[in-house]
Amino acid sequence: MEGLMFLPKIHHAKDLDEDAYDILQLISILAYRRAETIGKDVSVLEFEFAADIWCIIFDPIKLFAFSDGVKRLRKTYKGIRTDIWLQEKCRDSFTSELLHAKNTEEAINLSFPALFR
Repeated sequence: MEGLMFLPKIHHAKDLDEDAYDILQLISILAYRRAETIGKDVSVLEFEFAADIWCIIFDPIKLFAFSDGVKRLRKTYKGIRTDIWLQEKCRDSFTSELLHAKNTEEAINLSFPALFR
Protein backbone atom coordinates (compact mmCIF):
# COMPACT_ATOMS: atom_id res chain seq x y z
CA MET A 1 0.00 0.00 0.00
CA GLU A 2 1.48 3.32 -1.13
CA GLY A 3 0.10 5.12 1.90
CA LEU A 4 2.43 3.33 4.30
CA MET A 5 5.28 5.53 3.12
CA PHE A 6 3.55 8.41 4.93
CA LEU A 7 3.59 6.79 8.38
CA PRO A 8 6.77 8.60 9.53
CA LYS A 9 5.29 11.94 8.41
CA ILE A 10 1.98 11.10 10.09
CA HIS A 11 3.72 10.34 13.38
CA HIS A 12 5.49 13.69 13.15
CA ALA A 13 2.43 15.76 12.14
CA LYS A 14 -0.36 14.23 14.21
CA ASP A 15 -1.57 15.47 17.55
CA LEU A 16 -0.99 13.23 20.57
CA ASP A 17 -4.65 12.21 20.74
CA GLU A 18 -4.73 11.06 17.10
CA ASP A 19 -4.07 7.53 15.87
CA ALA A 20 -1.60 7.39 12.97
CA TYR A 21 -3.51 4.52 11.38
CA ASP A 22 -6.75 6.52 11.44
CA ILE A 23 -4.98 9.27 9.51
CA LEU A 24 -3.50 6.71 7.12
CA GLN A 25 -7.04 5.45 6.51
CA LEU A 26 -8.22 9.02 5.75
CA ILE A 27 -5.37 9.44 3.27
CA SER A 28 -6.16 6.12 1.60
CA ILE A 29 -9.87 6.87 1.30
CA LEU A 30 -9.23 10.22 -0.39
CA ALA A 31 -6.51 8.82 -2.66
CA TYR A 32 -8.69 5.95 -3.91
CA ARG A 33 -11.82 8.12 -4.20
CA ARG A 34 -9.94 10.74 -6.21
CA ALA A 35 -8.42 8.12 -8.55
CA GLU A 36 -11.84 6.56 -9.05
CA THR A 37 -13.40 9.97 -9.80
CA ILE A 38 -10.82 10.96 -12.40
CA GLY A 39 -10.84 7.49 -13.93
CA LYS A 40 -7.32 6.28 -13.33
CA ASP A 41 -5.47 3.79 -11.17
CA VAL A 42 -4.44 5.05 -7.78
CA SER A 43 -0.82 6.15 -7.69
CA VAL A 44 1.66 7.83 -5.42
CA LEU A 45 0.41 11.17 -6.79
CA GLU A 46 -3.07 10.61 -5.35
CA PHE A 47 -1.57 9.59 -2.01
CA GLU A 48 0.62 12.70 -1.97
CA PHE A 49 -2.39 14.87 -2.80
CA ALA A 50 -4.42 13.22 -0.03
CA ALA A 51 -1.62 13.49 2.53
CA ASP A 52 -1.24 17.16 1.69
CA ILE A 53 -4.98 17.82 1.98
CA TRP A 54 -5.12 16.01 5.34
CA CYS A 55 -2.21 18.28 6.47
CA ILE A 56 0.43 15.59 6.84
CA ILE A 57 2.80 17.12 4.32
CA PHE A 58 3.94 20.62 5.27
CA ASP A 59 2.87 23.15 2.69
CA PRO A 60 3.65 26.84 3.26
CA ILE A 61 0.75 27.99 1.04
CA LYS A 62 -1.85 26.66 3.48
CA LEU A 63 -3.50 29.22 5.67
CA PHE A 64 -3.69 28.47 9.38
CA ALA A 65 -7.50 28.38 9.17
CA PHE A 66 -7.32 25.63 6.54
CA SER A 67 -4.83 23.51 8.51
CA ASP A 68 -6.74 24.03 11.74
CA GLY A 69 -10.04 23.10 10.08
CA VAL A 70 -8.57 19.92 8.62
CA LYS A 71 -7.06 18.89 11.93
CA ARG A 72 -10.43 19.35 13.63
CA LEU A 73 -12.11 17.35 10.85
CA ARG A 74 -9.54 14.54 11.19
CA LYS A 75 -10.48 14.20 14.85
CA THR A 76 -14.17 13.65 13.99
CA TYR A 77 -13.05 10.46 12.24
CA LYS A 78 -11.45 8.93 15.33
CA GLY A 79 -11.67 5.15 14.97
CA ILE A 80 -12.14 5.23 11.19
CA ARG A 81 -9.52 2.54 10.68
CA THR A 82 -11.97 -0.10 11.93
CA ASP A 83 -15.36 1.61 11.51
CA ILE A 84 -16.94 0.90 8.12
CA TRP A 85 -19.72 3.44 8.71
CA LEU A 86 -17.14 6.21 9.32
CA GLN A 87 -15.22 5.09 6.24
CA GLU A 88 -18.35 5.46 4.08
CA LYS A 89 -19.19 8.80 5.70
CA CYS A 90 -15.69 10.05 4.90
CA ARG A 91 -15.80 8.70 1.34
CA ASP A 92 -19.05 10.58 0.75
CA SER A 93 -17.82 13.82 2.34
CA PHE A 94 -15.50 14.92 -0.49
CA THR A 95 -16.91 17.50 -2.87
CA SER A 96 -16.52 17.37 -6.62
CA GLU A 97 -14.27 20.44 -6.39
CA LEU A 98 -11.84 18.56 -4.16
CA LEU A 99 -11.88 15.39 -6.22
CA HIS A 100 -11.36 17.23 -9.51
CA ALA A 101 -8.78 19.78 -8.33
CA LYS A 102 -5.71 19.71 -10.58
CA ASN A 103 -3.41 19.93 -7.57
CA THR A 104 -3.32 20.73 -3.88
CA GLU A 105 -2.83 24.44 -4.46
CA GLU A 106 -6.02 24.64 -6.53
CA ALA A 107 -7.94 22.76 -3.83
CA ILE A 108 -6.57 24.89 -1.00
CA ASN A 109 -7.47 28.10 -2.84
CA LEU A 110 -11.11 27.07 -2.48
CA SER A 111 -12.75 27.69 0.85
CA PHE A 112 -12.58 24.86 3.38
CA PRO A 113 -16.37 24.26 3.20
CA ALA A 114 -16.05 23.91 -0.59
CA LEU A 115 -13.92 20.77 -0.13
CA PHE A 116 -15.89 18.72 2.40
CA ARG A 117 -19.62 18.15 2.91
